[in-house]
Amino acid sequence: MKGQSANVMTQNGGENWRQLRNGPVTTIGAWVLAGFLALIVIVHVTAGPQRPDTPPSGARMPRWSATERVLHWFTTILFITLAITGLSLLFGRAVLIPVLGLEGFAAYAGIAKSLHNYLGPFFLAGVLTEVVVWFRSNLFRREDWQWLKRAGGMFGGNHPHAGRTNGGEKAWFWFIATIGLIGVGVSGLVMDFPNFGQSREIMQIANLIHASLAILWIGIAVGHIYVGTLGTPGTLEGMVKGHVSKEWMQRHHDRWHDKLEREGKVASSAALESSRKPVEPASGAHS
Repeated sequence: MKGQSANVMTQNGGENWRQLRNGPVTTIGAWVLAGFLALIVIVHVTAGPQRPDTPPSGARMPRWSATERVLHWFTTILFITLAITGLSLLFGRAVLIPVLGLEGFAAYAGIAKSLHNYLGPFFLAGVLTEVVVWFRSNLFRREDWQWLKRAGGMFGGNHPHAGRTNGGEKAWFWFIATIGLIGVGVSGLVMDFPNFGQSREIMQIANLIHASLAILWIGIAVGHIYVGTLGTPGTLEGMVKGHVSKEWMQRHHDRWHDKLEREGKVASSAALESSRKPVEPASGAHS
């Protein structure tokens, strides 16, 4: 036998890893995910959706470019796929075997494991690209700390000031850039590429780090998804269409709203949609 495991007759790290993975990691992890879901329900019931203070006028403002939206949905789709496959592998024995049976779960687990292993590096490449593209927009300013202290307007009266990205979005960005890329990403690569020469002990530790931080990432991501949909109506439009209502921008990103207004970047919804359509050649025109 050659490689890192040469001359190792017994390696009890596997049993230690199994007890930690199937014990504290899965048990505490399940409670962490349940806690995030409960917190979202409490926030939704008590605070409710954050809507603009004035009715929509039909005026629209640009929010995200086509490149930014493609990049976001690329990583989002991969994140959801990795979350589903990762959670089902972690909790599969307890949750899926009673539903699918042993053979059914074994077949599913084989597919889920392959998807998780092969899509992971592509996801990390997408996240790294996001970090590079949005780095400057996510540098903290003094107003962002006020946003975080007041939880985006849930406490302390008026909605706090914000530029193109608010304090919550910046906190999410830096969580992804540090905990996501370094913690979840590096530990995933350690397991994905054993040919780098790492030992079994290192891979077992990497698995525990990967699972623990990924659960935290998924829990916070659920909150991010809630804020971008039900929690703040109109937000999703920006990542789907590229533009949002003037009233939405004024409420949630007033500093950026004022900048765009000074630059004259306000248009009607019809004008924005028509600008996306190809121009029809005039009748009788020659190619």
